[in-house]
This record gives sequence, structure tokens and C-alpha cells, in this order.
Amino acid sequence: MLALAALSARALAGWAAADGTPAVALDVFGDADTRAAARAWRAIGSASPPAIDGARLLAELRALADRGEAEAWVAGSGFEAAPALLMRAAAVLPLLGTAPADQARLADAPAFFAALDRCGIAHPPVVFAPPAGGGWLRKQARSAGGWGLTRRRDAAPGAYWQRERAGTPVSASFVANADRAVVLGLNRQATVEVGEHPFVFAGVCGPLDWPAVLTQAEHALAVLVPAYRLRGLGSLDFIVGADGVAELLEVNARPSASAALYPDIGGRSPLHAHLQACRHGVLPAPPRGPARGLRIVHARRALALDGAAAERIAAWPGAADLPPAGARFAPGEPVCTLEAAGADAAAVEAGLVRAEQDLLHSLETPR
Repeated sequence: MLALAALSARALAGWAAADGTPAVALDVFGDADTRAAARAWRAIGSASPPAIDGARLLAELRALADRGEAEAWVAGSGFEAAPALLMRAAAVLPLLGTAPADQARLADAPAFFAALDRCGIAHPPVVFAPPAGGGWLRKQARSAGGWGLTRRRDAAPGAYWQRERAGTPVSASFVANADRAVVLGLNRQATVEVGEHPFVFAGVCGPLDWPAVLTQAEHALAVLVPAYRLRGLGSLDFIVGADGVAELLEVNARPSASAALYPDIGGRSPLHAHLQACRHGVLPAPPRGPARGLRIVHARRALALDGAAAERIAAWPGAADLPPAGARFAPGEPVCTLEAAGADAAAVEAGLVRAEQDLLHSLETPR
């Protein structure tokens, strides 16, 4: 059996169930579909705000290892700022993915961007002290989902500043084996402003037919995969300017949300591709399929779900990450996810935006 740990393990658990792989889900939400897909579910942190409790994670992994119930574990989102926790957890139960020591090297922002410069990989300018003037974004190193991104100028531990660029946010989903990688597809990312965070991740849609950007992504991976021994599912985040130049923002060395756009990789799930690459170095052929998208529904105002509202979400077409009755959400917090497929990525994306507004209106309207 595998242990699947993340802020939300729903996608990982669903992939495991699709492959017939026994798995226990460890996350902070315990959504209904996560529990239904996994053999068991255990809480490893707080859902509001979402955060993994390292002590609880280690305790659950140790219990699984002591009972012989899990042979290894896979880490999803939530560990970006915690390479030391990854190292401790990997000592309890083997981690299938990029090694914690290599993830720690990725988290060293000054060394990482210096390496990009040496290799000729374009990226927005970065500085490591508060800059003068505007036009900069403060980033918390290895944060996830845009929650570590603000326009603040005051210093903070682990922070650096990156020049804000106009353009299209794009990710390249990949599978790697520490030597080379296969790009699953290019995806357009959507963001929303939540409080002081101007670019919170709100969804993704793909694949995009953008050959010039694909070439740039493949070049970056040809350098980064062997340099950082990237293994398994991951993604590169870019900002693509009007001139078509893709500037690299960061590397996500773990299964990311965009992998859900490629549910059929050689007849198996993205988790199977991840395990094959990590265990055997085997990479899949690039998948083919319809355009797909997902949209994270963020509360526009405080919400409290009664039983009827929870049932309404569960019955909504394409709804996932299903919250239970009694769940409460502050403005800006994620309520659920909507997923859809179609012939055209732009049409899928537009349909998801409409569906999000309709669902929120339904939840906000007294009945």
C-alpha cells in the first residue's frame, strides 16, 4: 500500500483508485471524494488556513511503517517550504519522488537563479534585498498556489523579489526520471486576487498548442532534470510575454494540479506514470486526449454549508474536493473544484468560469 500525503490528496487518491493501487490518504481536508477513493484517511494538519502539521505527518507515517501497512509514500503540495520535514519523513518511510536533498537545492533561490543564468534559461530579474521602487513581487521561497506572493517590500525570512511581468501564466506538466523528461502538455493557468495576494492559483486548462513555448520548456527540462535529479511528476511555471519568450518562474518537483489534465497516460493514471519513473526510470509517451480544465471555487464571502448546500455541490457537474455539511469558509478560501473536458481549451476555461459563478450564486442565495 502507498501513503499519499498533501494539503489535498484527493487527486492522488483518485488516481490510485483508478489503477487499483491500495492507498491511504493523508491530508488536511478529508473531503468526501478523498475518503471514498482511499482505503483510509488520516488528518495531518489544519484546513483553515491549510497547513500540514509536521509532527502529525511523521506520526502517521511511522504508524504505517511500524504496522507494515505502507511500503512508501508520495508527497503532493504543501511541502514546498519544508525540505527538512521531507528529509525526516523520508527517513521514516521511503519517498517516491525527487529526493529531499535535491528539493532543498531547488529551495535555495540565490543558487537556483544563478544556475539558470549560467545555463541561459530566461527568468524575470530577481533580487534578495528589498528593492527600491515598484514593479516587484515578494515571493516566499518554495511557497505554493500563489499564497506566498505579495507586492510587499519589507524583508521576511526566505523571501526574495522578482520583477513583475505582464504575460500569460503557463505551466509545463512533465514526468522525469532524473536524466530526462517527457512533457505531458502545456497549460494556461488562472489566478485570482485574495487579500494581499494578487496571484492565487485558481485553475488550469490545457493542453495548449504552442510549439515555440514547448521547445523552451523542453530545453529547460533538459538542463534542470539531470542538474536537480528530478523524478516523477512535476511542472515548470512560466510567464510568456507578448514576444513569445517564456521566462521561468519556478520548478514544482512534485505532482501538481495540472497533472489532472492528463488522466489517461498510456491507459493508466498520472500516479502510475510517476511510480514507473521513480521506481524503474520508465517514461511514458506524451498523452493524447481532449482539452481539460479545472477551476478552484474560492468563496466570495463567508459561507457555512448546511446539508442541502453540501448535497448541491456534490451533485454539481464536474465537482470534486467535496466539502461536508457544516463546513465553513472565510472569504477567499477554496470551497471545491470544478472539472470539465471539451474540444477546445479556451471554451473549457470559459465554461468553468461561468460554472463557478453559477455555483457560488447558488450557495450564496438563501433558500
